[in-house]
Amino acid sequence: MGVSADASWTDCAYKLVEYAGHPVLKLSAKKQTLPGPKQVFRYRDPEGNYLRDVIARAGERFDGGEGLLGEVMRDGKRLHPDPSLDELRSRFRAEFARLPEPLKALRSPSASDVRISEELEQLRQRVVRETKERELGGNHTASGEE
Repeated sequence: MGVSADASWTDCAYKLVEYAGHPVLKLSAKKQTLPGPKQVFRYRDPEGNYLRDVIARAGERFDGGEGLLGEVMRDGKRLHPDPSLDELRSRFRAEFARLPEPLKALRSPSASDVRISEELEQLRQRVVRETKERELGGNHTASGEE
């Protein structure tokens, strides 16, 4: 990624989740990440109101959960046209109305219910263990091979 001399910053962050086919994560204090490609599943009550989200590994399936992440680019090309500003406003209003009131508070809002799937948590624990073992052994390759 490059920046120009007159704007030497960027307003986005890229988090590497996989390298050479192996899941990776960041272990820095207060900056830990989850390894591998993911999907987020949203659960709603019968009226469509927000209940909780589950962060899972890509490819996992959850009955009753709506997958929120989808492919937007392929081979460097966008797959869908940008929605209009009116469409975005309408979507925001509809989704915001479905949030529980405590989540909408400007001061001291309640935390939303976000869970990690069991499969993703098991992957996280394995990758943490393998990463620490590699660091202790002096091996710095992504696959654990020297």
